[in-house]
Amino acid sequence: RAGFRAVFCDELRKDGLVTGEDASCVRWLWRLPDEADFASAEVGPVLSATELALFIVTGAFSECVGDEARPYIVGADRLRADGAIVETIVVSGRSGTAGNARQIAAAVERAQVPSERRVIVVGYSKGAPDILEALVRYPEIHGRIAAVVSAAGAVGGSALANDAEQE
Repeated sequence: RAGFRAVFCDELRKDGLVTGEDASCVRWLWRLPDEADFASAEVGPVLSATELALFIVTGAFSECVGDEARPYIVGADRLRADGAIVETIVVSGRSGTAGNARQIAAAVERAQVPSERRVIVVGYSKGAPDILEALVRYPEIHGRIAAVVSAAGAVGGSALANDAEQE
């Protein structure tokens, strides 16, 4: 996490979004109590956009609200402009993880990402458990995925899901 903070803050500084009083980017990234100091964090090589293929998996109800509410749309556009392959996978936010896992695996297969690209799959909210289910059900996609990122992932459950009526 400290390494991520270092890279993340550096990018924000380049864009002029971080000033001296927010040197550790706490406005942008919540600091965990046990997080190491990012100033001394070892950061491995940072990939360029042309080395990436990014799949963003949407969360609950995303298919209902349209493109304006897609997660990370501005960042996705920026990465595309810099040469990354970026695809948003709009899964059925109100259906189960099994069906969504099938949609995710099909999208990864269909994309035919060149082997020199590193595939990163980002799951927003309900998208995170859908990705994990895809990895369990479809082992043929394992070799293509370099990393899975959970952003506000509903991995341990959620109040919304706990209160929902089961059909």
